[in-house]
Amino acid sequence: MKRLRPFLKFYGSKWRLAPKYPRPLHSTICEPFAGSAAYSTLHHKCDVHLFDSWDWVVSLWRGLIDATEKDVRGLPGHRDLTPGQNLWDLDLPEWGVHLIGAWQRVGINDCRTVSKWNGLPGMWSSDVRDTIARQVGQIRHWQVDEADGMTVLSKSQDRSDVTWFIDPPYESQPRVYRSQGPDLERLARLCQHQAGQVIACDLADATWLPFAPLAENTSGGARQGTSRAKKIEGIWTNDLTRPTNPVTMNL
Repeated sequence: MKRLRPFLKFYGSKWRLAPKYPRPLHSTICEPFAGSAAYSTLHHKCDVHLFDSWDWVVSLWRGLIDATEKDVRGLPGHRDLTPGQNLWDLDLPEWGVHLIGAWQRVGINDCRTVSKWNGLPGMWSSDVRDTIARQVGQIRHWQVDEADGMTVLSKSQDRSDVTWFIDPPYESQPRVYRSQGPDLERLARLCQHQAGQVIACDLADATWLPFAPLAENTSGGARQGTSRAKKIEGIWTNDLTRPTNPVTMNL
């Protein structure tokens, strides 16, 4: 089965790293800090339930879940946009504004003007739009709700039928997200007491859980004469089996 491409750009996205995490042991995946939902995108045939406290993230995912291929292809490509143009001034659905904006601003703020990097590799382009359009029907069964991730976890501790992929803002870089991150000490307790499978993420040197090194990741765009920043991503999991085969699902 061909892997789905990313639906949106988001700082700290785990799209490249997703295959390195344990496969889900259950047919339901919940991401309480959804962002770009990279892990769920890899295992998109599971019953996926996303949660996020950012209303624009929820609006974006809700729009994609409901959208048809024609809806997505109806969004402007990069040649239809001009740097500095306000996306809100265009006749676009709300989710479309957020989708284009996320690809141009790496999903870390709600600025919705067209970037000067519009159309460059890795940014919003006609090819990105068409790729999303071709695969959007694969997530029709997903669900998304606006909710605080900590609240979701605390109310679902007894659920043993869920794989939790927990990817909060990086402990060392909360300001990048322009919002206050969760209480990591409390989040650690919630992770340790969930009945289901838990996969938690942060940099390997994060201290709120005993993270083990997973893999080297890169971030940021390389400019002439510079290199992309490298960091070691970490993992904590209550799953010691590390299955090599995906869970069998009846969908």
